[in-house]
Amino acid sequence: ALAQALLVEALQSSSGPATGQAEVALREAVIGCERLAGADHPATLGRMRQLALFLRKFRPSEASATAEAETLLQRAATGLRVSLGDGHPDVQRARANLQEVQQSLRHLHLGAEL
Repeated sequence: ALAQALLVEALQSSSGPATGQAEVALREAVIGCERLAGADHPATLGRMRQLALFLRKFRPSEASATAEAETLLQRAATGLRVSLGDGHPDVQRARANLQEVQQSLRHLHLGAEL
């Protein structure tokens, strides 16, 4: 609940301390879900996806944040596919998010080469 409230506040402000607090709260939510439900539980994987999307929104130009988002989304997409099946909307969303991040990484790498 705290992670969700801080996320809403961060989305409204788009910068400042609320953004940092929201990121910490989301990371703690992932860890908490892993402890309570397990690393492969859909709730945990959903929190990973939320954290990845947060990183993409608030740290889009940071290659390390984009790479972390890719790792989180790979885990989420794979785990959700195993637990929910290929046709589930959460799986489709995670895959679409992963494709977007991978495209961003390609652009970051191309920009670094120029």
